[in-house]
Amino acid sequence: MPRDEISKAITSRISLRMQSDCAEDHAFLKALFRTLNDTQMLLAIDERLVDMQFVSRELQYRQQYPDASFQLVLIDGLPAGRIAVDRSRDLWRLIDIAIMPRWQNQGIGSSLVESLLHDATERQCDVCASVAAHNVDAQRLWQRFGFEVTDRRDDYWSLRFCPSDNR
Repeated sequence: MPRDEISKAITSRISLRMQSDCAEDHAFLKALFRTLNDTQMLLAIDERLVDMQFVSRELQYRQQYPDASFQLVLIDGLPAGRIAVDRSRDLWRLIDIAIMPRWQNQGIGSSLVESLLHDATERQCDVCASVAAHNVDAQRLWQRFGFEVTDRRDDYWSLRFCPSDNR
């Protein structure tokens, strides 16, 4: 069975929806951040460093992208991840997509990205994103969706999806 059919079969068995995040979601978002970022060394030094790093990132995202939507990904009504997208211009930015490990590799992230790219294609908007230079699995995922590398820096690569190139 092809991968996209597997994703559809898995996501059809669960209730997947999104809702805007709010102050009550802070604890979950911090746990998601800790789970998906290499914070173990910082935690060994001082848990407050991880908290400061999380708060700093959140403030930066919300200041840099004031019109973006920050949404929790809910599976069967429980928080399982987050997606943040700025659709305020002709060039959309996928700011953040994160799924808790328990729900990874089940087509959930792919389903979210496919939905975003479908909407962007309908509106003829390019989508940009970035990926850690060391994250080879994520790089393959983005390339599979038709993103192309536009800039390579030491830590991160800039990516772009152009609907006109992917029809």
